[in-house]
Amino acid sequence: MTQPEPTRRPWIAAALALFALMMVPVAAYAEDDPANIVRGAADRLIEQLDAQREQLKANPDIARRLVRDELLPIMDTVFSARLILGRAGRNATDKQVEDFAEALSTSLIDRYATGVVEYRDGDQMEVLPTRGDPNPRMTRVRTRVQLPDGKHLPVDYVFHKTDGGDWKAFDVIVEGISYVTTFRSQIMPQVEASGIEAVTARLRSGELALEE
Repeated sequence: MTQPEPTRRPWIAAALALFALMMVPVAAYAEDDPANIVRGAADRLIEQLDAQREQLKANPDIARRLVRDELLPIMDTVFSARLILGRAGRNATDKQVEDFAEALSTSLIDRYATGVVEYRDGDQMEVLPTRGDPNPRMTRVRTRVQLPDGKHLPVDYVFHKTDGGDWKAFDVIVEGISYVTTFRSQIMPQVEASGIEAVTARLRSGELALEE
């Protein structure tokens, strides 16, 4: 895949980090639509960054801990994992998929968490009007992130409603490129070749580096 230009890479990382930081408490937003969850997440993100800006400069690990602690309640990591595995995950057990999902999530958190420091103003992200009513199977929240050069980067967050009735995010689309699709093209062949447990182990060890 063609790599983003250097001036834009931090903002793509920040967009993925915001996807990971859609962490407003589930109870508070369970009855809201996905667009409100994104708005709430952006507001909460700026608030937490402002409160810890100096600490983040001295200790980047704080960003990773922040994402890690807040991530799981709002993301459907297992659903994302099944989409990424594709046909290679058809015969995998629930435990194998859960282990893979955990390893992949940890890898992505460690990789993108520092991108959150790029957010400094809530006005940098505009949530566009929703087209029609939210679809429980797949609802896309369209946003635009302002880049340092004044241009806008289209970033969409894709949600679905779980059996428990909560809206959870399972994909992020940056400039028309889906994170799920991008990683499936890399991971599915490896799982078919060496098995899901081997790929999970490589993710955990950091041996497997995914390209965005």
